[in-house]
Amino acid sequence: MSYLSDLLGDAYNSEMSHDDLSKALETLGLAKPKPDDSGHLRTLLQKANGDVSKYKKLYEDTLSKEQLAEQQRAEELETLRTRNAELEKQVLVSDLTAQYLGLGYDNELAKNTADAMASGDIKTVLTNQLKFNTAMQEKIKADLIKQTPDPAKGVPDDQAITKEAFAKMSATEKWKLAQTMDEASYRALVNGGK
Repeated sequence: MSYLSDLLGDAYNSEMSHDDLSKALETLGLAKPKPDDSGHLRTLLQKANGDVSKYKKLYEDTLSKEQLAEQQRAEELETLRTRNAELEKQVLVSDLTAQYLGLGYDNELAKNTADAMASGDIKTVLTNQLKFNTAMQEKIKADLIKQTPDPAKGVPDDQAITKEAFAKMSATEKWKLAQTMDEASYRALVNGGK
């Protein structure tokens, strides 16, 4: 009951009855309101409740606007992140396509492989690399066949090269002759005979 002692001060006594407490409170003007004062108190209470309701609604409206603004910022940020990821992927695909073209891939295969690499589709990348390797091997074989001279027909016996004819040949002609003859025949010709 320390709050009563604080409220009543010197008028407080720990052995006070309820009636004594009521009289002490009345002297301070803190007694129970009379029935005719209840209307005034009720009006004050209603006004206080109305103010609380008004400020609560205002707070909720403000909070909703802040939350709405935060949600809009979050959506804009997500849109920017998505667009940024798309642009980064496009740049990566473009760079990879250029690198694959530099390796000798054709345009379509280079673009397809770059898309697969940027998407993390290793199976497609490896399949395309196998296609490229197969095509490259075929191209190399075709180039080698084009560069390979026709096989020599050989020298018929009646046109056999003599030592004198061999001596008159230039180094280039001797080299070409060495390419067309078997090694034993060529050595024999160099060493002085037919």
